[in-house]
Amino acid sequence: MNKFKFLAIIIGMGILFVFCKDQILNKHTDNKPNMLLSPKAIVESQFLLENLRNPDWLSGLNREKIIDSTFYRVFNGKLKIFTTEFFDTKFIAMEIPEVLERLGRRSIQDKIDYKTEFPLISTIEEWNFDSIQFQFEKKITQWYPVRLFYKPEDKEHESPKYKLLYKVKNYQEGDFKSIGQNIKYNFNQENYDYFQMSYGLDFRIFENYIFKGIKSGKIEALDPVYLVDGTKIKLKKEDLLNSPYFPTDPYRTVIFNENWYIDSKTASLKKEVLGLAFVNETWENDKNNFKIVFYIEFKK
Repeated sequence: MNKFKFLAIIIGMGILFVFCKDQILNKHTDNKPNMLLSPKAIVESQFLLENLRNPDWLSGLNREKIIDSTFYRVFNGKLKIFTTEFFDTKFIAMEIPEVLERLGRRSIQDKIDYKTEFPLISTIEEWNFDSIQFQFEKKITQWYPVRLFYKPEDKEHESPKYKLLYKVKNYQEGDFKSIGQNIKYNFNQENYDYFQMSYGLDFRIFENYIFKGIKSGKIEALDPVYLVDGTKIKLKKEDLLNSPYFPTDPYRTVIFNENWYIDSKTASLKKEVLGLAFVNETWENDKNNFKIVFYIEFKK
């Protein structure tokens, strides 16, 4: 008799576990189903503050607000900064002498050419694609100004060196002001297949969802001319599917279109993802062929 009671308890616990698991998964699915694989896909995103190939992509970006004003607040003791461990949720305070050392400067009075020395920033972001609301969300948790420099004796022979200067803790609440509208930049998937660049991210699942949506007519594909002048021209599904550029395999490169905001008091950044363009990129005879195939617009 005790054996049957014990067996009944085990079976009951198993049913309860399955029920609770389904409830948790259903709750997540009903709330924010992340098509980027995991409930929290975390990505290190590198962003060039100047685009020589397509300067119009960044024409609306106020880069001075990002770098210059941030340094001003750091050197005036109005902004706390932290050491530069990647993907680290711990924030260890960093002092100005260490910042100066990484800058190769002895004093805060020494001249700094921010535009030349800081061509890019690196952000750690949590990505989520909500397929129900058709919204793509990027939540920045921390970011780093990145210094480019040459060793004097190696300038003619070596590539430039890159150094993370310090870490900024990014807050989600604050007095955010616009610093750029319709900011566009490339995201190359092949650079993100390594653990140190991201984890929990499977962009191919998201792409396959978009491709199936286009084939079924549930998702509208726009002519990429939208990225140039904002003109919305809906592509015919048949023309797109018959195009040699519509893939059987995932695209290597996509182009994000975003609005950017900053809270100057905390130097916190915020991105609003407006849409995404898919790019057919190939190499032939040492030449990069870059073809923007279509654009999709997310809901705000």
